[in-house]
Amino acid sequence: MSLGRIKRYKTYITAIDGMLQGGIPAGSIILLLGEPGCLTETFAQQIVFNRSRMGDMVYYVNIDKSREDVKADLAVFNWDITQFEEEDSWNFIDVYSARFITGNQPKGIMGEGIQTWGAGTINMLRTQFFPTITQTKSNYTTVIETISRLLTEYSIDVVLELIEYLIHQTRQNQRDGGDGGLHLLLMGKGIHDEKTEAIISNMVDGVIEFFFLERMGTLERCIRIKKLRKTIFDTRTLVQNLTENGIKIETTTRI
Repeated sequence: MSLGRIKRYKTYITAIDGMLQGGIPAGSIILLLGEPGCLTETFAQQIVFNRSRMGDMVYYVNIDKSREDVKADLAVFNWDITQFEEEDSWNFIDVYSARFITGNQPKGIMGEGIQTWGAGTINMLRTQFFPTITQTKSNYTTVIETISRLLTEYSIDVVLELIEYLIHQTRQNQRDGGDGGLHLLLMGKGIHDEKTEAIISNMVDGVIEFFFLERMGTLERCIRIKKLRKTIFDTRTLVQNLTENGIKIETTTRI
């Protein structure tokens, strides 16, 4: 298949889509590797909100924070997901709250019964979440926020197996006639050793890095595409600006 015929998921961030021949290839597992404060979460949230507006199903795995905190982050930019939740086109997989639940699990794709934060959490994701999302044949986007939290709670081998299973399920979805969706895995840069970062970066289809650079006494939030399969991509380092409408990326190289 020629690169021009590959289905791509637009991010609806103009500069990024321009660097990626129109968007991220369908069926991609993308690692968003970012330093704290470099807008990694905002980048992911902006993509899934925009894709939700265009009709995608969204599956948001919140591990680091509550769904209320995620909604508060979205509200900063007036990204209101109320309608999408009512239509069941935006689904929280609330792993965070499962740590504190003593009774029934709130309504969500994983249903009732997740009551503890332990070995069962990874198993629930593997046996219930991934098979469910891959039954959605096309036009769906997932976010896992964050892989870093899983790496603090589980061994790297367990987390790698989880990522491998996501890759397997995505490829199976494509073999069955789906497009494989788009999957964004968030991970903190500098939290883990270089070997862990390298292993996960090698496994996934793409890596987008977020980092600070100091320029004339000012810290600038930067973004760089380090890897992306099925794409001839631009490797420039670009500056991110935060506006009331979300992230805007400068297209003029200043670094």
